[in-house]
Amino acid sequence: SIAIQCDGVEGGVLVAGTNGIVVNAGVGDVVFLSGLDLQGLGTGLNGISFIAGKALHVKNSTIRGFSVNGINFSPSGESDLYVTNTYIAEIATVGIRVQPTGTGSAFASISRTDSSNNGTGFRADGTGSTGGISVSIADSVAAGNSGGGFTSFTPVGGAPTKMMINRSVSANNATGLNANGAAAIMRIGNSIVTGNGTGA
Repeated sequence: SIAIQCDGVEGGVLVAGTNGIVVNAGVGDVVFLSGLDLQGLGTGLNGISFIAGKALHVKNSTIRGFSVNGINFSPSGESDLYVTNTYIAEIATVGIRVQPTGTGSAFASISRTDSSNNGTGFRADGTGSTGGISVSIADSVAAGNSGGGFTSFTPVGGAPTKMMINRSVSANNATGLNANGAAAIMRIGNSIVTGNGTGA
């Protein structure tokens, strides 16, 4: 439905005190973002804030210096997130947070993405939602995060969360792998977990 593509040239946003890019699209709309450099100067809120739409694709991008999340995927309906070949760093809370609202549900596919030196690297969060959350991560790195590298969290009464991790690295985080809550699932294979304060 709309594409912002800057592959091969310099393009992006420099913001302070607000969100870098907000996606609030129609139920059938698909948004493509590629080749962007998003810089929050330490006070920007979310690098990319997704509220509504059918799907969001992010690739070949860098997201740095935001005070909340690098990518905040928080749909109110049924939506998909695809992130490829992206670097996320210096984010105060979470590099990539998948947390629908209300009855919303989310599927996320993340590959070749580095989420390091943040609060948490990757987080599937069932807080405030009754829909399901499924996150698939491959060939990615979570390193040097002050919280969890990979986190799947379901509070009492929240949406069930499922995180599948393959061919990835969790290193030098406070917690390497964190599955928290009775309906929180995490499965990992072909991966390295090393040097964390708590491994799993």
